[in-house]
Amino acid sequence: MRGASGLKAAITTLFLELFAAGNVSAAGVSDSGLWTRPAGDTAESSASDLAQPCSGPGTTPLCALKTYLACVLYDAPQLCTQVGFEHIPERFPGPDTLDSDVLREPWTLPFERLMPEAFALHIYDGGMIPAARFQTVRQQTSGAPAYDQIPAYTTGAYELIVDIPEPYVGGLVYRMSAFFRETSTGWHIIAWSSSRAAACERKFRTAAWGPCRLFVKNLRERDVFAKDVKQVWASPREPGRDDYPHPGLEIMMGLPNQPVAAPFAGTIIRRSLKYPDVPLYDWVVLQGEDRQSNMMAKFALVDRTGAVAGQRVEAAVALGKPQWVESEHPGAGRFIHLELLRDGNQIDPRTVMRERRAQ
Repeated sequence: MRGASGLKAAITTLFLELFAAGNVSAAGVSDSGLWTRPAGDTAESSASDLAQPCSGPGTTPLCALKTYLACVLYDAPQLCTQVGFEHIPERFPGPDTLDSDVLREPWTLPFERLMPEAFALHIYDGGMIPAARFQTVRQQTSGAPAYDQIPAYTTGAYELIVDIPEPYVGGLVYRMSAFFRETSTGWHIIAWSSSRAAACERKFRTAAWGPCRLFVKNLRERDVFAKDVKQVWASPREPGRDDYPHPGLEIMMGLPNQPVAAPFAGTIIRRSLKYPDVPLYDWVVLQGEDRQSNMMAKFALVDRTGAVAGQRVEAAVALGKPQWVESEHPGAGRFIHLELLRDGNQIDPRTVMRERRAQ
């Protein structure tokens, strides 16, 4: 599997100049330029809308968003370059996923192949919006509202709003707005913002993260969140196992250096960021082998001190250490999120734990 370590570097550079940042134009795009939806339907997009194919990384704002998410989540700077966001340093060497399509053509994939596991997702189409819709700090000047504009983009931008509800914390939703402009070569990302307090803050040691160069702080949030949060996708559940409230368990870790161990032997198939708007937390996904070849274990909030994607590990080998979440979530300390899948169906991890105790 070591040959996969050069996978990112080997991704074609055909589009690097094609999608380099250029002078923006005053773009005006109809709804059908983003995705197809019924006439008069201005609500959130449906799953079929999000599956609309893209012919290139900058074909539409939605295609550009997929490319950007793959860049950020899987530490693949060359993908950011393809949507006009250049000079993003790679944080970790080697591949972050064995899913080569994610690193090769993410704009062709459905969102469940790009986003971290277990998350619901809403995307709202803001369309081509005037500058005031994405201004930063609002101030009162002579009784009239005034706005600090995003430099060089005072005439407006195309906005997509991504809502990411935590499936295991009721009512907790993070909102990310991404802004795009169209050039002669395609759609480029020009700015983004997040409702997450830790995004691009010096005190959280996130300000030096490459995507923070385009971060807009204190964005005035738009009131578009759906009242009935519906998952765009979710791993199918094992029949009859519907009594647990979320896809996994949160397990408190007692000691700072207490490692998270592999529950069975297998191959690390993914190392990704947990969120696209903050680089603090990670996922690690283990595919089992032999008697556990039908099992998959997913751990969130585990650092990258363990094996890299593509590496085989034995049972009980350390996958990493639990990450410190106290700074963003006071009182939480260190805990991990665990999910288990059997034959592609999510199962209640407590069931397996009870079975093992009985044995």
